[in-house]
Amino acid sequence: MSIYTIEKCKEEDLGLLIDFIKNHWKKNHIFVESEEMLRFQHFNPSTKEFNFLIAKNNLTNEVDGVNGLIPLSQYDSELSKYNDSWGGIWKVRSDVNNNEIGLLGLFLFEEFKKYSSHGGAGLSNIAAKLIAKMRYTMCIINQYYILNNEFTDFKIASIPKKNIQSEKTIIESKFSIKKIQDISSISKKTVAAYYRPYKSLKYLVNRFQNHPIYKYSFLGIYNEVEILQTILVIRAIKINESKVLRIVDVLGSLENLGSLKSCFQNILNEELAEYIDFTNYGISIDVIKSLGFEKLDVNKSIIIPNYFEPFVRKNITIQGCYKAKFDYSIFKADADQDRPSLHNKFNSDT
Repeated sequence: MSIYTIEKCKEEDLGLLIDFIKNHWKKNHIFVESEEMLRFQHFNPSTKEFNFLIAKNNLTNEVDGVNGLIPLSQYDSELSKYNDSWGGIWKVRSDVNNNEIGLLGLFLFEEFKKYSSHGGAGLSNIAAKLIAKMRYTMCIINQYYILNNEFTDFKIASIPKKNIQSEKTIIESKFSIKKIQDISSISKKTVAAYYRPYKSLKYLVNRFQNHPIYKYSFLGIYNEVEILQTILVIRAIKINESKVLRIVDVLGSLENLGSLKSCFQNILNEELAEYIDFTNYGISIDVIKSLGFEKLDVNKSIIIPNYFEPFVRKNITIQGCYKAKFDYSIFKADADQDRPSLHNKFNSDT
């Protein structure tokens, strides 16, 4: 008989899960401080279970390991036909010693074999080494940026004066960018998913517009006859008496749009933001550069921060992984990357 029973976390087990995260992961983790956030990301109202595996020790009746699952269908049940998932917290206790604890992490990770694809982002070096042994594709997620050419005093980014953009030339494009006030009013046939894992308008509504804590906004890319082509999900962050914009997700294609740099400059000036950045893996560097973005070199003097809770003013190398039989893309808000970390100290623009 196995020492462990591994199953989805039920309502009656929620206290055990939260205690595990508090005692063996991070005592002030957002899931410890905010049950609302935990439910938003992991609770499945259809099954009345949490998408969180817990390993109960049958000898001690304690939880010795957990694995957080984030199926994309969490935010749109129609996406279940694609059967894609991301990972969240994956942790086994280090203070337990028995014959099975050494393999418990692998047993918990086996759950992802049930999905057609699985990916993760923001991996620690230890997690990256373990996952690489499971024949996952490992990747570095690139960060791109456009600086506000009206700024000279950067308080969030760090820009050597020789790199401050002074070029004011407006590059004309047949495409334009406009704010979308309510994406729930857009027909689901208007913008088709292009990058995989596939998402949907309903996904954007439930994942971003209905977020319980963060406030997201949406930019639409329109063609010359005002037809919506692509939706960019934006989160504004205010810190150090300044502001930046981050593209955290995309619905639709970014291919063959030409330069949109002047459009982004207008938005940066309207928002009084230092820069807009775009974290991505899977889209051609040439495509993103053609839009007007520069690729961040984490080893150079320009600093475009990635950590804001708490704020760390340095460049970060972002590791990702995936297993899929298709060309895979990763955006900033995928997996559990764009979620609050500091309860009641959120940096979103409100």
